[in-house]
This record gives sequence, C-alpha cells and structure tokens, in this order.
Amino acid sequence: MVAALVTTLALHSSALWTTIAGRPQPFSGSDPVIFAKTTLCTTGITTLVWVAITFLTPAEPTDTLVKFYRKVRPQITGWQPVAKLAEDEPVTRDLGKNLASWVLGCVLIYSALFCIGELCFGRYQTGFLLAVVAIVCGLAISRLMPKPAEWRVG
Repeated sequence: MVAALVTTLALHSSALWTTIAGRPQPFSGSDPVIFAKTTLCTTGITTLVWVAITFLTPAEPTDTLVKFYRKVRPQITGWQPVAKLAEDEPVTRDLGKNLASWVLGCVLIYSALFCIGELCFGRYQTGFLLAVVAIVCGLAISRLMPKPAEWRVG
C-alpha cells in the first residue's frame, strides 16, 4: 500500500514533474487517457515492489506453512512440498471448479447490475434477459458448491 501511495503522490506532483520533465504531469491526453495511464503505471510499479519484496524477505517457517495448508487446504498445485509434510491431510484438486465458480460469479454480478440498469431505463426485455442470465449463473454456482457432507469441521 505504501508503494501505491508513493507512486500515486509522485504521479500527481506538479512540482516533481515540472522539475523532471519541464511539464506539470507525466502523461498527456484527455482526462480518461491520463487516468488510465496513471492507473497502469501505479499497478506496474506496485507489482514490481511486491514481487521484489517477496524475493528479498525470508520465507515463512515450514510449520507455519503446514498449519496454513491444514486449515485452508488449497489446491495441491504449487503446494506439493508442504502437502508431503502434512501427509495426513487429503489432497485438494478443485481448481477447475473454483475457476468456473469465479467466472460464473463475475457473470452473475455484472448481469444483475446491468439488469437493474436496464429495468430502471424501461428496457424490460433486455433487463429480464439479463435477470435470467444472473439466475442461471446463480443456480450453476449453487450446484458447484460443496455439499454439507463435504464441509470440513474444525
């Protein structure tokens, strides 16, 4: 968050950019274009900072990773060394189901939002079509969710 804050403040500092580039802002164009460029720049710099910090700081202790693995039971991909240490835990392989639920959830949310907008503007046919899409996505997500017998207690 500090990286994003510093980047945002630096990109919006007229004095800084006048000193560096001789103009009051780093990007040119219309307001939406400047906003998009600033957002992309902030995202890029923030990503570089968190990746660098991830590689420069020590890894979590193994026992912390095993506790996390036992509690959360993440998809086995990328967790094989920790899964071997927590050999009594069942392996989780639900990445495909989780990704499908994520996509369906995104479609559900946007369909519902646009449905409301269409209905507010009196475009009932499109609104009801989007409502049907949202309902179908909700039903599909409910079918992909684990059943109570699959829930892990503790």
